Amino acid sequence: RNNHVFIIQSTCANVNDTTIELLLMARTFVRANAQQITVVIPYIGYSRQDTGATNNVATVAGADVVMLLQAAGVTDIISLNLHSDQIGGFFSGSVDNLKPWLVFVEPILKLAASEMDDGAAITLVAPSAKAVPRVQEVRAKLLEAGLDTNLAVIIRDVTPLQSVPDASLTAEALIQTKAKLSRTMVGEEYVVDAHCIMIDDIAFSGNTLFGTVECLDAAGARSVRAF
Repeated sequence: RNNHVFIIQSTCANVNDTTIELLLMARTFVRANAQQITVVIPYIGYSRQDTGATNNVATVAGADVVMLLQAAGVTDIISLNLHSDQIGGFFSGSVDNLKPWLVFVEPILKLAASEMDDGAAITLVAPSAKAVPRVQEVRAKLLEAGLDTNLAVIIRDVTPLQSVPDASLTAEALIQTKAKLSRTMVGEEYVVDAHCIMIDDIAFSGNTLFGTVECLDAAGARSVRAF
């Protein structure tokens, strides 16, 4: 009563059950007159579903879940590696999106001083255009520590996704379509005979991971690592 309550609950496994549990806990503390309710959600269920369909009739479930949390009385959200920062725009309280990729800086520095210390260049790879800001943050931290790296970006042709009927956008259909996307590399000259480190977020199907590795291998990378 009249205290700041923290609820720690991930909603990854059995997403519907864990989400309802979280909402019910929040309502319980509201009825107990909690002054402030902060939920710590390492993974927000449905957060990858953050865009609407082309005919504007599909649910944007990532936003809907956040709106439900607000309606339940949650005042603040702390999460990890949100698929899209825009989700926070559907919540009137504070949304802290923690950045786990910065913990990769120290392991990369250790690799650069050991397994990759053979005179070859080191290139950080963004597996999509959306990943560039994340990779640039890691590059900046590495540069602060004295390690200069190059940047390569994989651009996926998403045109095939636009041709998939909205009614067919099941998880399986989406995975199969994404697996066939063509990829173009920007900065390929920095990949040839270089140690490449890909930095990505959530691995759902592995299509991005495997597709990027194939591109780097075809371009002549000396080694490929994924974080």
